[in-house]
Amino acid sequence: SNTNLGTISNAYSTGEVSSGANASAVGGLVGSSNGTLSNDYSTSTVTATASNAGQNLEVPSYGIGGLAGYASYKVNNSYAAGAVLVNGATSQVGGFMGLGINLTLTNSYATGAVSGTSSVGGLVGYNNAGQVTNSYATVSVTGAEDFVGGLVGDNRGGSILDSNATGSVTGRNAVGGLVGRQWSRGTTTNSYATGAVTGQTNTGY
Repeated sequence: SNTNLGTISNAYSTGEVSSGANASAVGGLVGSSNGTLSNDYSTSTVTATASNAGQNLEVPSYGIGGLAGYASYKVNNSYAAGAVLVNGATSQVGGFMGLGINLTLTNSYATGAVSGTSSVGGLVGYNNAGQVTNSYATVSVTGAEDFVGGLVGDNRGGSILDSNATGSVTGRNAVGGLVGRQWSRGTTTNSYATGAVTGQTNTGY
């Protein structure tokens, strides 16, 4: 499915989803959702090549995830178990979701591996004013540049509650076992990370 405006429930995808240069809103099950995703899963491997394999870094790709590329409104009781592997200039890449805006995400998880450039997270790449609750990632996360987290890469004005990450995290700047970059209006409560963290500057758990 490309864009969901209603409800997708008890749905799944398997196999492989691939996208060419300058990809955006690419997901294992749905590209973008402004509705509800409930009791869904994807075991698809998601691959994308951004900006002609990095030849034009001024035109990045964004919103690439194991279940959904982009979502707002609600996602619950869902998971992604396939690898998300993106080459070139990419941001907002997540094992479960690439970009979430004003999203309520509950009781969901991601496993596998995810790689991108910046704003890369084991569960969500970029959480903008959304709420993540009772969710987790057991994902190996690799970001070539900045804002790389085991659960959320970039948490801008969002809240994280009762969630955890257990995978290893590797990046350059602002690298965290749980969250890569926590904006001043973002909050994290009763959450933890146990994976190894490797970065050059501003690293932590």
